Amino acid sequence: METLIQEKITTKNFDEILKEIKSENDDFSNFLVLNGVGYVLDEWLTIREYTKMYNIQNTNVVSNWIKRGVIPPNCILQTKLNGLKLIKNQKYH
Repeated sequence: METLIQEKITTKNFDEILKEIKSENDDFSNFLVLNGVGYVLDEWLTIREYTKMYNIQNTNVVSNWIKRGVIPPNCILQTKLNGLKLIKNQKYH
């Protein structure tokens, strides 16, 4: 009987630990570390996502904004993932 009680406690502890690990994993799945700085990915968009969200006709407009400095450098993340650029999710003009 004592063994059965220990197994239930162990299973309960395992389930709690597993739930905690899954929760922490979800937090880290939306997180990017780039050059030693951490970024929450919910705050950043790809150029394509940005054009869709802000109803801009095509990605070339946003790329030109980047080149001309309309979007400030501190609002652009250059990743090593095929040169993917992420833009801070805010409206630019």
